[in-house]
Amino acid sequence: MFKAIDEVVRIGCKALYFHGALVDQAYAEQDGEKLRRWSAYARAAGVPVGVAGHASQAHLWVDSLDIVDFHAVCFFNCGSLHVGLGEKFNLADIFLATEAIQRIQKPCIAYKIMGAGRIDPRMAFEYALERIKPGDVVNVGMHRGDKEDMVAENARLVGEILDVKASAHVSR
Repeated sequence: MFKAIDEVVRIGCKALYFHGALVDQAYAEQDGEKLRRWSAYARAAGVPVGVAGHASQAHLWVDSLDIVDFHAVCFFNCGSLHVGLGEKFNLADIFLATEAIQRIQKPCIAYKIMGAGRIDPRMAFEYALERIKPGDVVNVGMHRGDKEDMVAENARLVGEILDVKASAHVSR
């Protein structure tokens, strides 16, 4: 990991996070010391450090260690893909993920909010944007082979949702 950190720092990264499968494994092994060493090494290079993770419990555990600057929280605990157990997208995971995001005081990046295309985009954006904290963001992967104007369409959709939220907030 130290070589990887050195490499991304050398090429100019502005922040980094540790891959969800690695964080899930550290959580399963309760190996906070490994994450602590990696985080300290990256921070010593002047880089903000975060963790990704598939299980919301892993994020709450890392948060209790107070060793990272941000969290990338997956809406679905689909880490089974990384250990060869196939796809696993359970709707109950969304509630656990947003609960973790709300409990974690540090900035969060919500990802896989559409469950790899399983959730309607409007529903996914509305739900995510209602439940993340101010200053948090969503990161959405898109396969433009499915629809050429998907990026513009999703940007318009988010704009509409945020306009509605802003006008509802002003009218209160």
